[in-house]
Amino acid sequence: MKHLHGLSWIGLLGLAVLATAKDVSYVTDLEIFTYLAPCVSSAISYNVGMQTYSTMCGDSETELQKCICSTRMDEVASSISTDIEYSCGSSATEDLSSASKLMQKYCNQEEHITFFSPTKNIVEAYITDLPELAYLPPCAQSGLSYAVVNIGSSRCPEAAELNAPCVCNKKDVVQDITSTLKSAVKYSCSNNGDVTSAQNFYSEFCQMNDGTTSFAPPKGPPGDMSYYITAMPQFKSLNKCAQSGIASAVMEQSSWLCGDGPQELASCICIKSGMSKIISSSLTERVKDYCDSTHIANVTSAIDVFRYYCSAAESLVVATVSQSIFQSYPTASSGAGPGTTVPAGATATSSSITAEESNPGHEDKEEDESKNSIAPIVGGVAGVVVVAALGAGLFLCIRRKRQRQAKGEELSNNADGPPEYTGHPELMGNSAYIKGHTAPPIVSELSSTTSFKPELGGGQSSLLTMHPQLSFKLTLPSLTGVIHQHNQNMCHQ
Repeated sequence: MKHLHGLSWIGLLGLAVLATAKDVSYVTDLEIFTYLAPCVSSAISYNVGMQTYSTMCGDSETELQKCICSTRMDEVASSISTDIEYSCGSSATEDLSSASKLMQKYCNQEEHITFFSPTKNIVEAYITDLPELAYLPPCAQSGLSYAVVNIGSSRCPEAAELNAPCVCNKKDVVQDITSTLKSAVKYSCSNNGDVTSAQNFYSEFCQMNDGTTSFAPPKGPPGDMSYYITAMPQFKSLNKCAQSGIASAVMEQSSWLCGDGPQELASCICIKSGMSKIISSSLTERVKDYCDSTHIANVTSAIDVFRYYCSAAESLVVATVSQSIFQSYPTASSGAGPGTTVPAGATATSSSITAEESNPGHEDKEEDESKNSIAPIVGGVAGVVVVAALGAGLFLCIRRKRQRQAKGEELSNNADGPPEYTGHPELMGNSAYIKGHTAPPIVSELSSTTSFKPELGGGQSSLLTMHPQLSFKLTLPSLTGVIHQHNQNMCHQ
């Protein structure tokens, strides 16, 4: 079994003996503790906290430090190493080194120890914060966010300026992100072109760490598509039921498989490999549903209109249309932070207003799309909050329990067991989960069914799965409130 690299056990012995209470901090209160990835910090906080809970060590700052650094370091280091290797991925050398430095600082708190922090080309944004993410269709946004945020949330530091270098340069993290990204986007979009676009976006994001900010906008169709299919005279000449079938089959693609705006939509459903066949099949079924299925003429006419629309997208014909909508794109980001960017939803709204005139259902689509784009960001923050809150709560509640025991206060029967966590692992929104748990359902093509793809996890299970006593029963609606209530319950046991 590996132990923490670079840690001199002999040199640590006795360092806490001469320390006074005012000179010593708990390990979780050290400034450099915040520089650790959650998979490392949770391993340290859990195993250090267990020394107090198990009565191996005292619960005051000085007693706990003296006990661990003088007599319990080998056992604690071994447990920390095991948990890190399990929860941080197959290659945890950097994480073990970080844990070693943290424990070295804990045992010698006057020693000056620093962790890596970029001093130039600082990226103060997560990949899901970038307005250019709207260059990708929602299905690719979901797969990309799931891969990067899911893996990075547990195995990289929380701060954006530290998270970006980690998800782009930490070898084992990059390997897992690359593999998971390809699988997730392929499953989500069912198109190799979207996989390539998502991979390119990830590469362009990582180049921001080197001072280069350049995201390629979507490639438009050869034809001048400044209108939606619903604005074509040929469309308006169809029976109302056939119009409804086309509108639902075509316009709804912007909610998942295609981008928003007339240029992106036309390029997607007409030019992207395999999409024309998918739309034709869906269109046929929709028209049959809206119209009398025995009247094949409605289906034939609808297919003819769609083919003419795609011929215009390919610049084979020029349609006479009065509608003209400008395809706009998000303002480019800089690496300076969120203040220099334009919200991704700003441009999507401008291209959706006119479409709404010809498609009454477009408003609902836009609302759903907005919710989907927000979920990965909220999820990424939620997962880190859970890890931090539980780690900090463990220390606080352990100390309070020991203090009540010393005063002779009666504890509940649950106090006899190990520290329990109550929380739900699936707190990462639609696109990112705590490491090692089942991936979110991803919709494939035009199907309304969902399925789980656990193989998209991209690495080892989390620390929490190593300890069966850590039960998770948290519901999402009130994250902070439930965590607070959980900590209160722990502390009053």
